[in-house]
Amino acid sequence: RINFFYLFCDYVAITELPGMDKSDIQIEVKENLLRIAGERKIEYSKDLSRHRMERRPYRFDRTVKLPFRVNRDQIKAEYNNGMLAISLPRAESDKPKQIAIN
Repeated sequence: RINFFYLFCDYVAITELPGMDKSDIQIEVKENLLRIAGERKIEYSKDLSRHRMERRPYRFDRTVKLPFRVNRDQIKAEYNNGMLAISLPRAESDKPKQIAIN
C-alpha cells in the first residue's frame, strides 16, 4: 500500500517495505506515473533445518498515476527501518499559475 501526502504543490509517497534491502527496491517516474517494484529475499543457511517458515519471499510491482507531472530532477527517496518515503515535487509546467486581475 502506498500512502500519499500533499505538501505545498508536492506529494510525498510513503510505503512500508519491511525486511527489504534498499538495493532490492526500484523506483521509476515517467511523466505522471510512479512505479515501485522490488523483491524481498529470505536466505537461510543450508545447514539450517526448518519446521515452519513465517516469513516468505515475495515480489511486488505497483504503478500509481499521479495527479500531475513530476520534476524528475528533484525527486528524493529515503529508506529507513522498512519505511520508504519518496518526495515528488510538481513540475513547474504543472503548477497553478496566478493570474492578476486588472
